[in-house]
Amino acid sequence: TAETLNRYGVSATLTEASWYSTGYGDQRFDAVVDVVSMQHISIHESIRAISEVSRVLKNGGLFFSYRLGIASALFSKLLAAGAVMVDNSTVENIPPPLPLANNGVTSFWDADVANFVFDKSGLVIEGIERYEHTSSVGEHVEYLGITARKSC
Repeated sequence: TAETLNRYGVSATLTEASWYSTGYGDQRFDAVVDVVSMQHISIHESIRAISEVSRVLKNGGLFFSYRLGIASALFSKLLAAGAVMVDNSTVENIPPPLPLANNGVTSFWDADVANFVFDKSGLVIEGIERYEHTSSVGEHVEYLGITARKSC
């Protein structure tokens, strides 16, 4: 689906597509943005998805991903509770009554995981920023803001 927005003096068309097969031609976009959606796929699926992002980005194009970090208290609780792991950073599902319960597959990354995935995907990480806050129930939450570029 597509929606054209005209706000703040900027016009943009927002589209929705599968991470694995966007349906767009090679080198079509200047930028691709992921805000907490790619955190719901495994490391293996992330390699596939970011490879597709690389394919549709123009040379020099940017990819920004905002996702849960492994330092979040929730990840430690999941490990202690014996959560079913898909891989070293991804749980099959978060059980109730924990935050984000029943959202399906959820992955928690650190810089090592990000570097591993991006090295296999054709994008070069330019920066990883850590954003931390305390949740409404007093738990530490970490997010990573990852900026990567398609090399020329």
